[in-house]
Amino acid sequence: GMVMEYRSINYDNPMTTPPGSTTEILNASIVVVARGFDIVQPTVMWCGEVNHERNEGRLIQTSGVVGRVDGFSYYISDGTGVVQVYQNFTALDFSRFAVGDSVRVTGAVLQYDRTVPYLDGYELAPRYESDMVTCATNYAEKATIAATARVLDADAGEMVEIAWNAPRATTIEVRVFDLKGRSVRTLASGLSLSASRLAWDGRGDDGKLVPPGAYICHIKASERNGGDGSEAAVPIVVGMKLN
Repeated sequence: GMVMEYRSINYDNPMTTPPGSTTEILNASIVVVARGFDIVQPTVMWCGEVNHERNEGRLIQTSGVVGRVDGFSYYISDGTGVVQVYQNFTALDFSRFAVGDSVRVTGAVLQYDRTVPYLDGYELAPRYESDMVTCATNYAEKATIAATARVLDADAGEMVEIAWNAPRATTIEVRVFDLKGRSVRTLASGLSLSASRLAWDGRGDDGKLVPPGAYICHIKASERNGGDGSEAAVPIVVGMKLN
């Protein structure tokens, strides 16, 4: 076929060329030279693992919660990072997704970046409607938080598992405070991802073990439209072994 390129280019400074450049092959003839290969299976990754140069061109599957819908793209996160899902191959229906939806997406990792060293602007482009699956979620009506153990011996390498949940499409902050109200550790911050959990090792944001004593693990869920939110807390005691 014939390669045609459509560009809104600034010839005085090509690096200022705006997005929208398109390369097409017109009047192409296609000859099938082989078939019967096994279907390529996607590599499953966390959202935070997708946006890397080594993944460009790979078929990737990741899951996350929609945090923003923006015309030809929407953005998902699982708490490890944010992935832009971009409509590139066909006219897919992105309007069916809303903030707070939990989505599993399969697609090819593409890139649009004009800035050296060209390590940004990654996009996950689904091929078909079936590449985007809305997953079942279990959002809470109000913020909740719980700890598997109330006493933690951090010196012995113990950890306490903390589980929380919050309403759909709320922004959450999960922090550990001392009894003077000072924040010692931020465990999570961002869009509510439905039921979530992690383990706290008794260390503060500075990486050091906190002093023995009583602490409060607190979650605050804020409505994105500025409405009333909700919050919850659970006590945790950081102890130490006596000689």
